[in-house]
Amino acid sequence: MEESIFAKIIARKIPAKIEYEDESYIVIHDIKPAAPVHVLVIPKRQIASLNEITAEDAKLGWNWTFWNRVLRPVIEEIGEKSPLYPALVAPNSKLPIQCNGEGMEFVVREVGDELFILACKREGATIQAKFSGLPANAGLADVLFESPRTVEAKNGQFTDWFGPFEVHVYRFRTR
Repeated sequence: MEESIFAKIIARKIPAKIEYEDESYIVIHDIKPAAPVHVLVIPKRQIASLNEITAEDAKLGWNWTFWNRVLRPVIEEIGEKSPLYPALVAPNSKLPIQCNGEGMEFVVREVGDELFILACKREGATIQAKFSGLPANAGLADVLFESPRTVEAKNGQFTDWFGPFEVHVYRFRTR
């Protein structure tokens, strides 16, 4: 397999601004950021295709459980200036929010009078995902880092489009 640009960064053959690194991951700043803080979380083991993923890789895979080892140190480095910071350090919400969409993962956090939904799409086709179970007072939401884009929840639900590996962060004001 040809050495990827990310393998070259890990091997220090190409320079990068490294935010965090451990034995499994490296976190670097994007060279063309689409937001004030735009980092890439990259597994260190190069995988040519999904068919090569091992059981060990699956443990490190696409989920929200690597928070303590990877995301938390990055967020602590970013600090409290990020509008996303309160949601990332808050516990998971007990609201019965659901997402209907193939390959979707999401987490819901409540901070004061704000409701955050962090959602991401795995590989595959572009889809329209439907979120439901939102509180009745959740109306208009900012889509963070995509200003001035917003979504509107009606009757406790909303839909949005997701391309492969796309992430959206919604912030609803609930009061």
